Amino acid sequence: MTTTLTKLKKTAAKQRNIPQNRVNVKSIKSHDNFDVFTQVFAQSLLDDNFDIDRTASESTNETSTQGGRGINITICEMREIKNDDFKIQMTPTSDGGVEIYKVEVSKQNRGEGLGTFLFKRMTYISEKMNTPLYLIPVDYTRTIGDDTLRKFYKNLGFSRCCKNDYWSNFKK
Repeated sequence: MTTTLTKLKKTAAKQRNIPQNRVNVKSIKSHDNFDVFTQVFAQSLLDDNFDIDRTASESTNETSTQGGRGINITICEMREIKNDDFKIQMTPTSDGGVEIYKVEVSKQNRGEGLGTFLFKRMTYISEKMNTPLYLIPVDYTRTIGDDTLRKFYKNLGFSRCCKNDYWSNFKK
C-alpha cells in the first residue's frame, strides 16, 4: 500500500498546473490528501472486485466582498463513488481531512454489513494516511434514525470532535 500511496501522491501533485508563486502549501496538501484518499479508496474497492463508478464534480461560488475590494471565491469539490449497492459522497476539509458527506446503502443491501465494510475500509485508509474523516451523524433520509446512526459510528471509532456536531475517527 505504501508504494501505491507514494505513486498517487506524486500523480496528484503533477496534475495541478498552478503557478508556484500563488500557491498556499496547506491548501495543496489538503487537496492532495483528498485526491489520494479517494483514489486509494476507489482502487481498494476495485481490487476487491466491486464494480464502481467514480465521478467528481466541482462548483464555484463567487461573491463580491465588502466595499468592492475584490471577489471571494469558494470552491467546493464533491467526489462520488457508487454502484448499484451503495453511494458515498466526500469533500475535502481545510485541515487535510475528508468529510464523508453522504453514505447510502441500497434497501436490498441494508443489514448485510456493506456499510460497516465501507466505513472500516475508509477508516483503515485514513489512519494509514494520517488523514482524519469527518461526518455529522444525522439520518437525513429517516431510514434508520439518528440514535441508531450515532451508535453505528461510535462502534466504528468515531466520536464528537468539535463544535457544529462533527464527529471524527481522530481524537483532537
